[in-house]
Amino acid sequence: HGKAFTWYMENGHLSNALTHAIAANDLNRLVQLIEKYAFTIFDQNKASTFLNWLNTIPEAVMGSNPWLYIARAWLLAYLGQLEEIEPLLIEAEKHADQSNHRLMGYISAMWTLMGELRSVRVDGLLHATRAFELLPPDEYRARAFVGYHMSNILAWRGDILPALKALEMTTTWSLVAGDLEMAVTAQFEKASILHALGKLGESLQAFKSTFQMVDSDYPDKRNRSLPMGFAYLQLSSLYLEWNNTSEALRLAKEGIHICRWWGYQDYLYNGLLKLADVFLAIGDKDGALSTIREAKDVFCNNPTSSSVQGQEAVINLARGDLESASAWAACCDLSPNDDIDFFHRFIYLYYASILQEQGNLWEASGVLERLGNILEQAGAITLLLETLSQRIIILSKMSEDEQALSLLQHALD
Repeated sequence: HGKAFTWYMENGHLSNALTHAIAANDLNRLVQLIEKYAFTIFDQNKASTFLNWLNTIPEAVMGSNPWLYIARAWLLAYLGQLEEIEPLLIEAEKHADQSNHRLMGYISAMWTLMGELRSVRVDGLLHATRAFELLPPDEYRARAFVGYHMSNILAWRGDILPALKALEMTTTWSLVAGDLEMAVTAQFEKASILHALGKLGESLQAFKSTFQMVDSDYPDKRNRSLPMGFAYLQLSSLYLEWNNTSEALRLAKEGIHICRWWGYQDYLYNGLLKLADVFLAIGDKDGALSTIREAKDVFCNNPTSSSVQGQEAVINLARGDLESASAWAACCDLSPNDDIDFFHRFIYLYYASILQEQGNLWEASGVLERLGNILEQAGAITLLLETLSQRIIILSKMSEDEQALSLLQHALD
């Protein structure tokens, strides 16, 4: 196993090198691999096996190798076990040589990821800035990792143009590092943001050009790589916007199949949310409810879990179960007078739907008005149109015809 490790390491087959380091029970070789290649070796479908092996290492040994804490934290994030990550990063910082800028840069990179996952409790943008300051200029792969997760944080805050800029940097760094998977993921994320901006044709073209890049460089990966699973899920939403429900359903199922194969919980969770939307659009309300409940089981600690509960409430509403929907609205800690931020945009859209069905039209209209202002400021045209349409219907029901027509003209513009 030691000889195999050396050969695979020298020839760039990092996943195989990792396998033989574990088989040899050789901690020194494992630390060497992690320290030199960091996140690179984890981009494989072996996360659970590696994590189980790391969990057998005594804490005394872990403390002398802060890179092992970073490895465990990354794998836990990959597998969706979020609660255990922060203590590991704290331990990594405690045992790290503070003068080792590269090591501290990787710790800050992981804190950036936690800022995305935790959103409020950790300032991911602050850690991203620190990671860029600490990481060596030629650590392109790590910089791409930070740039990608920073772009997600910016997009969730509604800072969409800076998010697009971060994705462009991520793509550039990834290509320099030879990391096609991250470059492709960043481009698919860009296509998704273009969809949110209402630029559906540009979004489709971005998907197609990225597919061509994959087919050109890695023709055997079209239906096997994790980024393709992500792409199919995002593309499903695009076709659903065009009311092409058959294609939306096919793409969502294909994306979920790939994500299941890789075991990547985050994409699988979001994919199930998208599939529930498709089921609801085609009238399969039971299928939508079953899918949304599976999503809750897959990733119960996801920071958007309150949003998935709201989506479940809207599905119950569509099924005629106003009681269950109202029960969620009563205990979700939302109020018609809340200050709404971009991150919670979906949950307030669901909340407004339930207020509307309860007959609380003024309250629903007020929520949608404030939500629409936030969306318009961010340039999130696709969701803005949905919000405006819903409010126009409410205003019409309230016999506020002049305001409804004015808002309809604004939506058409």
